[in-house]
Amino acid sequence: METRTLAMRNLLKILGFFCLWIMVEAQMKIPPETVQQWASVFSVELQDFTTKYSGSLLLQKKLKDVESIIRIVELNGADLLRDYSEEIERMLGSKMKSVKMASQLHLHSNLLSR
Repeated sequence: METRTLAMRNLLKILGFFCLWIMVEAQMKIPPETVQQWASVFSVELQDFTTKYSGSLLLQKKLKDVESIIRIVELNGADLLRDYSEEIERMLGSKMKSVKMASQLHLHSNLLSR
């Protein structure tokens, strides 16, 4: 059974390398100008698509409406991450204490009931 699995893996490796070789050969035949043109068209289409479905234009309009009211503050990501990790550690620590206390109470009640 093990030799059959090994043979199957080797066959898959060979097929994978063969497919990679075919893809490289096909890519070598595509002129760079064609790839550049495709990438340019794709980037424009992608930007239009994301603008249409993300609602970014509406968000920009809303931001301009409330921009005079709100205050934007730059934050340090490392500080935020540290604060979040400390808060999570504190919450998990209190949860662990609660579970230990519940376990001890359960054991204590079992000892008293005997």
